[in-house]
Amino acid sequence: LGVSLGVPFEYMIGASIAGSIFGDMTSPISSDAIVASMATNCDHIEHIRTQFPYALVTGTIAFICYVILGFSI
Repeated sequence: LGVSLGVPFEYMIGASIAGSIFGDMTSPISSDAIVASMATNCDHIEHIRTQFPYALVTGTIAFICYVILGFSI
């Protein structure tokens, strides 16, 4: 869809990677989050709750950047 609309391939790959990292950081069923909370001996939901604000800020910045890029193409 992006190629047919003329979106550069690099933007599509970047948006996919940014979205998958955001989902990985905020999902309570993510294997990375489960392993990280087990390795640090932290309550799993508390681990997700503490990293959620950081993921939300960076995800919002990425979203704004991609909206700006989308309108500038």
